[in-house]
Amino acid sequence: MSMNLQYTDISDSKLQVVRADGLVLEEVSMAKAILKHVNLSGAQISNATLAGAKLASCDLSDVEITDCELAGFKINGVLVTELLKRM
Repeated sequence: MSMNLQYTDISDSKLQVVRADGLVLEEVSMAKAILKHVNLSGAQISNATLAGAKLASCDLSDVEITDCELAGFKINGVLVTELLKRM
């Protein structure tokens, strides 16, 4: 099933048991979103805001991050900026 939610406000919504592999998100605000047990493999996210978002137990296989602000971004409690300094 394909769905188009262009210009839709789903703020303060709760989506449960949602399959999101192959999802395309463009110019979206997901600030303070909470994503748990979500499969985002193959998803395409561009021009999005994820400030304050929390992702837990998600499948992020083959995710690429390009030209993004990473201040405060943590993976398992470790700041990504610190990880990048080690490389």
